[in-house]
Amino acid sequence: LLSGYAPKYDNIDKSLHYGLELNAVLQLNQNMKMNSNFSLNESEILVYSDNDAMEGNKIAGFPRVIFNGGIDYRLKDFTLNGTVKYIGKQFTSNDNIEELSVDPYSNIDIGLFYDAKNIYPGLQFNFHINNISNDLYATYGTGSKYFMNVPRHYYLDVSYKY
Repeated sequence: LLSGYAPKYDNIDKSLHYGLELNAVLQLNQNMKMNSNFSLNESEILVYSDNDAMEGNKIAGFPRVIFNGGIDYRLKDFTLNGTVKYIGKQFTSNDNIEELSVDPYSNIDIGLFYDAKNIYPGLQFNFHINNISNDLYATYGTGSKYFMNVPRHYYLDVSYKY
């Protein structure tokens, strides 16, 4: 959190947003499944009465490319999974100034799920390691203020379904 900071929000009179999104799931065998999502996005300021010099610029906060991919490997009551995420460059200001942009970044997470139904029906454990490479990077920004990702972190989720 940025203490005492609030981003500036205003309305663009007319904008254009369009893109293409593809999803795929591939069952490789009875134990292994892959999934992916790819999004190609465009956004443009068409009319902006507060500052007509920004007309034709990309809208801040909208990366052009987003990709998510994952793989799950299931063996009896265990499932091992991994995911990779890529987010393309995004501007932090509608001025489209290169110095005020978030660089593309990627992230890798892994997890292990255990369905403990043979020990206690309905009991499940889910252990995750997010950002396994422990890379630090900006994920979003407004103007010259940037919001950083979370360093490597671990969590365990224990659930009971009845």
